Amino acid sequence: MRGARAPRLPDVRKPGTPKRGPADPLGRGAGGGPRSSDFFEEFRDLEVRVVLHSEKVLSGRVVESRRYWVKLVSGGATLYVNKAWIAYIQPVKVEK
Repeated sequence: MRGARAPRLPDVRKPGTPKRGPADPLGRGAGGGPRSSDFFEEFRDLEVRVVLHSEKVLSGRVVESRRYWVKLVSGGATLYVNKAWIAYIQPVKVEK
């Protein structure tokens, strides 16, 4: 039978347990919730060396970090780096 749906399973949750919608598998609600730590806050306003998987090296100061992107300022240029392409990050020691 084409287009037929499987019968719906009975609700086995305890009474009063909130539903978790498909859009938010963690059930945090519309406003989100506590963000998981990704360690980029430790690098905020520090000079770093970012090594990508392609072995290309970027240097700059971390000014902002989002879920998937890191914003670096390097020599007046702004670089947005996708975190999936980052192999590792090294803090650069700046002598004062």
